[in-house]
Amino acid sequence: MLNKKRLSTLSSVLVSPLSAYLFYVFFDQYPTLVRIVGMIVAGLSAGLVLGSVFGADCYKSIRSGAFIGVCLLSIPVVLASYGFALLGLPLLMAYASCVSIGAKCGARAYAVAPPRNSA
Repeated sequence: MLNKKRLSTLSSVLVSPLSAYLFYVFFDQYPTLVRIVGMIVAGLSAGLVLGSVFGADCYKSIRSGAFIGVCLLSIPVVLASYGFALLGLPLLMAYASCVSIGAKCGARAYAVAPPRNSA
C-alpha cells in the first residue's frame, strides 16, 4: 500500500525529471549559465509544489525520489559515454538538494498560511 512517504517519493521520481527534461529541451538555445540557473529554479519550483502537497516530514523522501528520477533520466547519457558521464553525479545531487530545499520552503509556507473560512 502507498503511504505518504512512498507516494511523495514516487511523485518526486515522476515530477523532478519531467521538469528538468522539459526545461532542458525548451531552453537549449540559451547560454549555459542561463540553463544552470533555470535548472535550479525548476528544482526549487518542483520542490515547492511537492512540499506544499506532502508537508515537511517528507522532504528526505522527496530528495531521494528526485535523485533517483534524475539518475534514471541520465542513464542513456551514461551508457552512450561509456560511464564518463558519471562525473556529473554531484550535479545531479545538487539538483536533488534544490528540490529538497524547495520542498522545505513549500511545506513551511503552507504551514504558515492562515486557514480560510468557508463561511
